[in-house]
Amino acid sequence: MYTLEAHLESFQEEEFKILNAIWKLNKKNLPQAQSAISFNFPHYSLHEKTHSDTIVRNIESYLGQRIKNLSPTDTWLILMSAHTHDLGMIVFSKTIERLWPGETFLEYLKDIATSSSLDNDLVVAANFIIQLTAEKSDVKDLVNVVLGIRRALILIISNHFRSTHHASSRQMIMREDPEFANMVSGLIMEKLPNRFTNTLANIAYSHGVEFYQVLDILENEADGIGSDKMHPRFIACLLRLGDLLDVDDKRFSSFNEKMIEPIPAISQQHKEKHASIQHLLISPRGIEITADCKSDEVYRIAREWFDWLEEEVEYQTKEWSQIAPGDFPGLPPMISKGKIKVLHNSVIVPDELMNLRFQISNKRIFEIIEGQALYEEAGLVFIRELVQNALDASKAQLWKMIQEGIYDELIKINPLFIPDPTKTISDQIKFPFHIPPQVYSAFEIELNISWSSPAKDELLVEVTDRGTGISKADLLRMTSEVGENKNAGLAERTLIKAMPKFLQPTGAFGIGLQSIFHVAASFTAKTKSEGEMEKEIVFRSARRGEYCRMSEYNGTRKRGTTITVNINKTLLSTLLPSRLPASVIESEDVFDKDYSVFFLPYLRHYLLEEFSNTHLLKINYFGNIIKPAAFSNTQNGTFYLDPKTAVHEKDISCFINKKYNYHELTVFEDILGSDIKLSFLPELITRNRRSEAYEYAPSGYLVRDIPVDETFLSHSKIKYCQILWNLHSSSSDKILNISRDKFIKVKREKIDREFLNNILPRAISVIIQCFINYAGETVDEHTTNEYFNILLTCDMCGGVQKSDFPGFLKGKEIPVKTAIYTDGSPLPFKRFFDEETFFKLHVVKSINPISRASIERLWESVRDTDADYHSGILLIVFKYFSPYLRVKGFVVDAFKVLEIDGYRIALTTYRKTPRNASLKISEKEKKVIFSVLPNSYRGTKRDYFRPYDPYAAVLAVEPEKLETFESIPNFTRYFIVSPFRNYDDFIRMATLIKEKETTDLLLLIRLIINEPLFNEIITPALIAYIQNHNPFEKNQTEQKIKEMYAQFIVDYVTFAPHSQIREANKGLT
Repeated sequence: MYTLEAHLESFQEEEFKILNAIWKLNKKNLPQAQSAISFNFPHYSLHEKTHSDTIVRNIESYLGQRIKNLSPTDTWLILMSAHTHDLGMIVFSKTIERLWPGETFLEYLKDIATSSSLDNDLVVAANFIIQLTAEKSDVKDLVNVVLGIRRALILIISNHFRSTHHASSRQMIMREDPEFANMVSGLIMEKLPNRFTNTLANIAYSHGVEFYQVLDILENEADGIGSDKMHPRFIACLLRLGDLLDVDDKRFSSFNEKMIEPIPAISQQHKEKHASIQHLLISPRGIEITADCKSDEVYRIAREWFDWLEEEVEYQTKEWSQIAPGDFPGLPPMISKGKIKVLHNSVIVPDELMNLRFQISNKRIFEIIEGQALYEEAGLVFIRELVQNALDASKAQLWKMIQEGIYDELIKINPLFIPDPTKTISDQIKFPFHIPPQVYSAFEIELNISWSSPAKDELLVEVTDRGTGISKADLLRMTSEVGENKNAGLAERTLIKAMPKFLQPTGAFGIGLQSIFHVAASFTAKTKSEGEMEKEIVFRSARRGEYCRMSEYNGTRKRGTTITVNINKTLLSTLLPSRLPASVIESEDVFDKDYSVFFLPYLRHYLLEEFSNTHLLKINYFGNIIKPAAFSNTQNGTFYLDPKTAVHEKDISCFINKKYNYHELTVFEDILGSDIKLSFLPELITRNRRSEAYEYAPSGYLVRDIPVDETFLSHSKIKYCQILWNLHSSSSDKILNISRDKFIKVKREKIDREFLNNILPRAISVIIQCFINYAGETVDEHTTNEYFNILLTCDMCGGVQKSDFPGFLKGKEIPVKTAIYTDGSPLPFKRFFDEETFFKLHVVKSINPISRASIERLWESVRDTDADYHSGILLIVFKYFSPYLRVKGFVVDAFKVLEIDGYRIALTTYRKTPRNASLKISEKEKKVIFSVLPNSYRGTKRDYFRPYDPYAAVLAVEPEKLETFESIPNFTRYFIVSPFRNYDDFIRMATLIKEKETTDLLLLIRLIINEPLFNEIITPALIAYIQNHNPFEKNQTEQKIKEMYAQFIVDYVTFAPHSQIREANKGLT
């Protein structure tokens, strides 16, 4: 059989010989390290050289002759990863010593000690150690204590480190573990680039994570040695497969077992699992395994292991194009139907037994999901969950009936729906407005809040929908598969796939409903689903070990569900949040009654806030029908959108509505599937703040009409508008945390990036068309200002076009209090986008109050004395234009300080095409620049300076592209990295300079350079960065950089405010 080692040996080119040499060295030395694994894992199957060799053989068997298609680097990575992936199971004594005293580890022990799902031997071990560490112990037999401690320690330590050993393996390969690094110094990959170490480390890490994380962590292809290529994902997947396939007998050492007699029951079961293997075949054609288990426990372990294997093979097969090298021959790993057989005493067990799964402890999991452990403040969250479930059921039923053609005629006459006779009605529905209000009204959900009885001792919360109802199959999944996707069935998946995004249901079975048990021990559902009798179901908490009850009867309900929750009055005050809204506090006098007086006002506030955008919901609040604020502009429970304002393009549509004294634009897009409400801010152009006269809804996120507790994306491109972004994600369980009130961080970053780079530019395009169509030829000042904000946003998202300037802008000018031409004349809106030079005038010091008239007077004086300011635009309200200039790439091209009529003014010139690579400044400018900067060093991160002369020629650097939405720093092509890491560095340097007592600049520079403090802050890494990134002169000498930094520091301290210097000199007096 052709082997991987023989294949690596076959590459005789000099550039590849190093790979074979490193492999041979590690093959010789790594077994010594691997042998230490059994010290803390004597009861585990062997994870030393024999395990690694078996993985290699398994991979060789699977690849067969395809080994010859592997590149040298891939071959080397397979061999190395097989022998290094379990290094994290080496646990040094010092590692245990660091771990042991911590509170985290004590809590870990307590969790094990109280577990009902973990191996009993482990639970006993944890309790034993906790008992020993208690103040009083009943243990008297010293010999048994010593042996018990040893056994307990081995079980606890192995369990703790086994779950994270893949991460520890990565640390060891990366030499982040100091003990391991010292012991293997020079043995692993010292002669290869660091990225090889990183890749190998990440491959080791990937063998212990979920499959799709592998695709996120590792690349499909990367450069190998010389002209060679390597394929990290492919190697990681081979390692995972080979590891899972190490199921053959003789994986346990009888000598190791004697070290921890008796071995734990779970270890004995795994040993018997390996011994049960009757047939094993690994080949390029497929994988075959037969196991004959002699006990129920071994059968379950084997079944779980082979389910894991089958799942891994399924995932790899599905994603093979993203895993294998592009030219790799043959098929992905395959397991044909019936080729994995798990027998029970030589008998093929029924399918029901084949599908057995371990269940997490009901008590523990339901303690988490029923209350505060899952929700930051459980409170009234259960109402949100009830409404969300009702919405899902209603939308599913709505779509079923649309597919059946029941609403075809109503949809055809909908003025917002443009039918295509070549397609079915259901195939054409993409956005919410395609379905008319009459159809939505048939699926309205009612949330009823009242007292259960005249005694008012229980609060009744009842949610009624006309959705799909709860079928018997649904009920089984709801109670036995809590947390599983509620759409797991084939029929459900088919239905959902055909749905438009805004109707697709989401969530997981039962998790939301569990939040009800935070307020009540049980709740009732009366439900009717298609083809079944009406049912009454009493749900009880699994945490208490109680059972649900179902009864069937002939009722009058056509379809849908009513869920009823009764909450004891004594619990109401416990449902209040830790901080009440001001409006709630002001509604009652806490000294007049007890604290529970706030509950009903808070409940009403919660309903209005939480469901303000839920268009299918009617709230019956103690007999009064409440429609949240969003309904003021609706008809029959859905948006009212004027078809005369609509603009439609592929995958995106826009409507406009007049709201108070501004306009609200609603954009529907099918890229992610969302609707976006945008309000551009007309008052920003004349004020430096948002006026209270404009009643905007705050920017924010919704997921399927429910608010997400996240601050909205902050970016210069959206500074001129407020945005309410409602994502109709069918997989909100993948973008939201488990309590569905916050985004998963990595998912939020992804959707924010999609919004900025793709959705927003498309939205602005249709917004402009929509606004122009709606406005006509004559508009008021507010509307003109709104449209200017739209144009600014458009230009930041790709650029404005000639067609974007409608007739109503003709003759319209930017308010003179905001921006003017440098000659004082008004600036037409259209001409603003043609200009490439802008000025900012900032009064640094004045003898009189500043007014617009005084600014104009000062500006006239500037123009009279300096020809540089004769053409361009003066931005009077600079803060308004700052986001635009930043995104469009304007840079500071000049900076001057002038004294005029008792005023000290700073003039900054911004150009898109700068005339100067650096900024020339006089002593006067230095005083202004350095006088304000020290205050910005209160943090712990280096700041930056613009490229001021004379420092820029030596110290300026060209910023590398940063992985952020916006480039930093702003308004500059180059910048100078601050010599100070924080404010304390400035104070210490100021003190040091004062101590030198010399005015000779050259002498002072020489003295400073030799100071330890100077060399502490001007680090070798900083010097190297400047040498590599200075745009004017590469590879400048270290001495030259240090001398310029010394001059910079002296000037900085010299021109700093006196208060700063006094603080620096406190220690000298």
